[in-house]
Amino acid sequence: MGIDTLEDLRDVTIVAFTIAGTVVFLVSIMVALVTLWVLLQLRGLVSRLNHLLTENLPPALSSLRESADTLRSTTAFVSETVVRPVAKTYGLLMAARQFLSVLTRVRRRPR
Repeated sequence: MGIDTLEDLRDVTIVAFTIAGTVVFLVSIMVALVTLWVLLQLRGLVSRLNHLLTENLPPALSSLRESADTLRSTTAFVSETVVRPVAKTYGLLMAARQFLSVLTRVRRRPR
């Protein structure tokens, strides 16, 4: 049994293209179904991420804002009660030192 006539070649070609078309059609359906599944999974992931952001992000930002305000208040308190008095005292000591330095130079001047 071989391909002896043009009609036999035509029949074999028709069967081959029918089989190839069926395979391509089935593969396309499988690719479409996998793509649909991936899109649905992605949609669920985006939905969960959106829920996570809308539910957890505002309280976290509020807590961060409160922490920043507390840190700002603490910094102001430390600046007023510790740093400023120390700086003033140090400034007075340096002024006294400079004053004494000027006085000792004035006394050592030859006349």
